[in-house]
Amino acid sequence: MSSPSYPNPFESLLSAVKNNGPCDLPAHGVTQLTKEQLDELLAIVPRTSKDRPHLHKANFEGVGFSQGVEFENAVFTSKTSFLGARFLGEASFAGAIFKDQAIFKDAIFDSNVKFNNVKFEDEAIFSKVKFLHLSTFQKVFFAKGANFDQVQFKHRVKFNTVIFSGKAIFSDSVFGGEIFFFCGIFYDTVLFERASFGRTSVFFLTTFNGKAVFDGVVFEMRAIFFLARFKMVSSFKGTIFKGDVNFYGARSSRPYLETAQHTHEFGIVDEVVTYLPLIIIITAVLFFSLVLCVSILVLCVSILGAMIRDLI
Repeated sequence: MSSPSYPNPFESLLSAVKNNGPCDLPAHGVTQLTKEQLDELLAIVPRTSKDRPHLHKANFEGVGFSQGVEFENAVFTSKTSFLGARFLGEASFAGAIFKDQAIFKDAIFDSNVKFNNVKFEDEAIFSKVKFLHLSTFQKVFFAKGANFDQVQFKHRVKFNTVIFSGKAIFSDSVFGGEIFFFCGIFYDTVLFERASFGRTSVFFLTTFNGKAVFDGVVFEMRAIFFLARFKMVSSFKGTIFKGDVNFYGARSSRPYLETAQHTHEFGIVDEVVTYLPLIIIITAVLFFSLVLCVSILVLCVSILGAMIRDLI
């Protein structure tokens, strides 16, 4: 009995997935996927009790997504690959869970992309990815390593409340737009070696539990480490700050942050010392001085009021 023939590769893929086969697009010759086709694919995959689509052995290597795509709340049950994929429209992975290794190496995101509330339970590989527009990582959990080496962030990127449990690598990456790390935690070593920051870089309330390496980094504009916490000696060897540098309120468990030689003229930072205790003392003195001045002013006004009442 001859096997059934399908009018196109996508129909062949749908048939395989319906029969609990792997979601392997290259194996069926699928190289392009529209939003409607992706929605159709997600509609036939198994669902969890919480109505989450389950993608088994998902392989989207080299696939071009011609329109906006949504993998929201999807559960990728095994190793998943978007190697060399291209997203021409907006892409959202909000709420997705990657149970195994997630590979996005060499992928290109031409429009906005959201990785909000995503959980990576294994290694996440974003090496050499090109983010050409706004990219957002909000409340993301990286249970193991996160590799962003040689990534090109052409536009603004936000890492808000992101937890990096394993080693994080941003070496040789180019941040062309503003970058924001808000309230994030690096539990292990984080490498920014030779990275380039083209616009304002903000590390606000970011905690570095492991060693933070910024060796050879170039900050073209303002660099803000406001209220950052460095639990270990961190390295800024050869780091060049061409704009303003702000370590106000930053804390370190060691007396200084290990850095390169100090040259104000070229903005090369050597030894960035965190003066949090001194800042607290000065702030407290100023506060109590202000309170004392206000109290004296109130007392003077009261006395003056009493004198005026006596004269009347």
